[in-house]
Amino acid sequence: MPGIELSSSQVRRILKRKKYSYVWAKYDLGDKQNQLERALFQERLNKYLAVAREYRELLQVWFWDESGFSLRVIRRKNWGKRGQRKNITGQRRRGRINVMGAIRESDRSSSMFLY
Repeated sequence: MPGIELSSSQVRRILKRKKYSYVWAKYDLGDKQNQLERALFQERLNKYLAVAREYRELLQVWFWDESGFSLRVIRRKNWGKRGQRKNITGQRRRGRINVMGAIRESDRSSSMFLY
């Protein structure tokens, strides 16, 4: 008996008809941001940058950032019946890689560190 072949668009159409959905998890931190504090910080930063440009030998402005990456793979998107939670098993490997980087505003000199 020959197998049935379906294209990915046909599979999506069938699943949608049966009330399944395929969605990304959404993370939004907009409600945690204080627009007034952001504006005040931007104003202070612009003043520091102006002074640093005028007195390069006295003041350097560096921008630092750090990010962490988990070695545990998390699947964030899957087909599931609407209204029902889908449990997904996966690798439970532990570990983390952290990266820290910096860039100097005056000459765009940069550094990066892994730890």
